[in-house]
Amino acid sequence: MDKKIKPSTKFGIWMFVIVVLIAVSFVKENNENHIIDNMRLNNEPEEIIEENDNNDFKNYEVMQSNLRENNYEYVFTINASNSNKYTYTGTRCNGLESGFKEDQDGVIKYIVGYDKKAYKVVNDEYIEIDNLYDGFDGNYLIIDKIFNDLSDVLYELDMNDNKAIYKYNLDDYNAIITTSKENIETINITKGEVIYNLEFTNIGNCTKINFDK
Repeated sequence: MDKKIKPSTKFGIWMFVIVVLIAVSFVKENNENHIIDNMRLNNEPEEIIEENDNNDFKNYEVMQSNLRENNYEYVFTINASNSNKYTYTGTRCNGLESGFKEDQDGVIKYIVGYDKKAYKVVNDEYIEIDNLYDGFDGNYLIIDKIFNDLSDVLYELDMNDNKAIYKYNLDDYNAIITTSKENIETINITKGEVIYNLEFTNIGNCTKINFDK
């Protein structure tokens, strides 16, 4: 004898089937969303965080131009292998250089004119001299010459919060240029056993040397 299913039982079965279908659909949708999210994460490029943010530093080429075109105070030193040291303390003002040269023989006053010739100043007289740099290569103390020679040379860059250091390795000499956030501060050139060191301050200001001190 066939048993009849009560209407209430049929309703319960249908409700169970509907609940199961909803649950399966929900689980399937969550799995698909999870897969999509994983695909997005795997395909998105990683954010690159630089250790040193150099956005606060003035452009390096602009710094070079500022030094080429502006006035400044300087201290140039030449250290030779024979322990002799030559120090040039002076200013560049409107294209003229003037200062004091100090070495083992004493101190002289000098001027480098618009004609790029050097003159020793003695009692307000100007005496042309050929050996301002005592036989050393004065090209390593000429800003335009230095930057022109390095313009196409690759460099290594080290940076921290306040300094940038540019290192150049050439066949016949090495150069290290150090900058602050605003200006070039030093240029150091090593050629064989001779070291040329150039320090710059007061960039942009025209300070005249007082030869009477």
